[in-house]
Amino acid sequence: MKPVVFHTEADAEFRAAITYLNDQRADIGYDFSDEVEAAVGLIGRQPKLFPPHGNGFRKCVVRRFGYLIVFFEYDDFVWVSAVYHGRRDPNYWRHRQPQ
Repeated sequence: MKPVVFHTEADAEFRAAITYLNDQRADIGYDFSDEVEAAVGLIGRQPKLFPPHGNGFRKCVVRRFGYLIVFFEYDDFVWVSAVYHGRRDPNYWRHRQPQ
């Protein structure tokens, strides 16, 4: 299993989504968090399981919530560049670089 590292903005997006969802319905953000964490575990174990998303990136869809996790696999780790809702512009994160 490779470690999974979040870009600071991707981490902020993830946390903001939890807060937003909890504001919409009590505790649903925590369900979202559990699903994203399970997806991230699978990404760390089998990154090639997910379809290409352009320029070597891959995407994992958290279907229940309509969010995508966009990541890049390096030799020693997986870098998550974005966690966003599928209705958002799919290219807004492309300027981000690994930290």
